[in-house]
Amino acid sequence: MDDVVEHILIDDFPLKWRFAEDASKWTVLPPEDLARFRPLTEQASRTLWTQLVADNAWHHSVLSQDQLRVNSDELGHVVVDDDAEPASEHQRIRDFLTTQISLPLDTQVLFFWGATCSVDTTWDVFIRYWDDFCYPSDDSNVAVLDGANKVVVFHENRLSIHPC
Repeated sequence: MDDVVEHILIDDFPLKWRFAEDASKWTVLPPEDLARFRPLTEQASRTLWTQLVADNAWHHSVLSQDQLRVNSDELGHVVVDDDAEPASEHQRIRDFLTTQISLPLDTQVLFFWGATCSVDTTWDVFIRYWDDFCYPSDDSNVAVLDGANKVVVFHENRLSIHPC
């Protein structure tokens, strides 16, 4: 995998606004977390998407379950409640993730918003900012957890965990 991972600067990342701009509207990652948030080039992202997620569609939302390179068995899921108090909902989802997936905090996570938009980050950064990665009511995406043989899929406010 490391032979195809090429990164771009945060300034060239199409979703920079979610993580590095305008703290009055979005979560701006502090420098120590931004250092562990490394966007991939479109080509590296596409290559890894094809290897790890699917080879016949560009975005998770247009894939059927049998097209994903993800095992259809589900190890657990949680539904994000948009009407819940944000801080308690954020903690509930964080608790679900850490209970379901016990990993060292520095475990590599490849997070895909689609075939050409992804970042290489850590489990710790993903857990703490899960709702900035999985923007409720808006996104469908996939997180591949290095060495864990598990994938986190977010679709229509539903976070599910699958074996690889």
